[in-house]
Amino acid sequence: MVEIRQIQADESLLLKEVRLAALEDSPDAFATKLEQALERPDEYWKERTRNGAGGQKEFCVLAIDDQETVGMAIGFPDKEDPLIIFLISMWVAPAALAVMAAAGRGAASILAGVMPANSRALAFYTKLGFTQVSDPNSDHPAVTECELVLEKKLEDKM
Repeated sequence: MVEIRQIQADESLLLKEVRLAALEDSPDAFATKLEQALERPDEYWKERTRNGAGGQKEFCVLAIDDQETVGMAIGFPDKEDPLIIFLISMWVAPAALAVMAAAGRGAASILAGVMPANSRALAFYTKLGFTQVSDPNSDHPAVTECELVLEKKLEDKM
């Protein structure tokens, strides 16, 4: 059974490992390239992990199956409306693509930036009911650097 949980502040090596796996598996899916991530110092990964664990600036949720990390979702809450979260990075290991999981944050809507070359992600989000928005109302680089921004309004808050 897949466990979905918030990353812990002391798991920077785990975050680095899963992020590098995502960049290697799906290089066109992310604004960051593998070479850039490999050059980042340990302090970068520690800070991202602390922020992701804290949940105030950003969040990082991991999918773990039988002690193996098979996915991640990283995002941040909207500055003006805490019921909106921006999903800026999501990846599921190829072996676990059939596994879907959601972590509750009480969000009313989810925004996801998608790189145009990532047809697999676009098809995935579309299948889940995401639709393209023309004005994502975010100045965060993870959203503005993507040419496509998709949104899913949640009827029942997560």
